[in-house]
Amino acid sequence: MKTYSLYLNSEWVVNSPFIDVSNPANGETIAHVSTIDRATLTQAIDHAHAAFKSWRKLTGKARGAFLYRIADGVEQRSTKIGSASIFRQSIGPVS
Repeated sequence: MKTYSLYLNSEWVVNSPFIDVSNPANGETIAHVSTIDRATLTQAIDHAHAAFKSWRKLTGKARGAFLYRIADGVEQRSTKIGSASIFRQSIGPVS
């Protein structure tokens, strides 16, 4: 069974407890998704704010080139991303 990690502070992290992802047709658990606690979330937000300071100094052209690379990666992984979207829909809202 696949366990999905989280991308935090420039690295992939697998944490528990996990959220079970269920097949809505039969209720079978088909994957697990990592979670984080509030302290880790706060740290991730702090890192994102720090990264934004350098991002906002880039020219529009440099930002655009970076975003095109991201778009290319999304396109190459579209099937996997579509599956992740289905997983997210099956677990419902996370509060």
